[in-house]
Amino acid sequence: MCDIHRQEIEIERGLSMLVNDPIFAKYKQVFDQFGFGSRVRSLILSTIYPIQAYLDKNGKPLVENVLNLVHPSVIGHWQALD
Repeated sequence: MCDIHRQEIEIERGLSMLVNDPIFAKYKQVFDQFGFGSRVRSLILSTIYPIQAYLDKNGKPLVENVLNLVHPSVIGHWQALD
């Protein structure tokens, strides 16, 4: 069990260095506002970065249709906020 704990500590240190990189400064400000810990920050960043992947060619958020699992006949969508 001690080896697993040591590996976990090493991984956490590496993630902390990556998450605190200046390239993520704007994200860090938001994460601080919500009080996210290092694991949550790492998870979110690994999911959404680079955020440009979710923007159209004009820099606006993409609008996508999503299936409503509660009411399958209703189709919703993500909307771009102006």
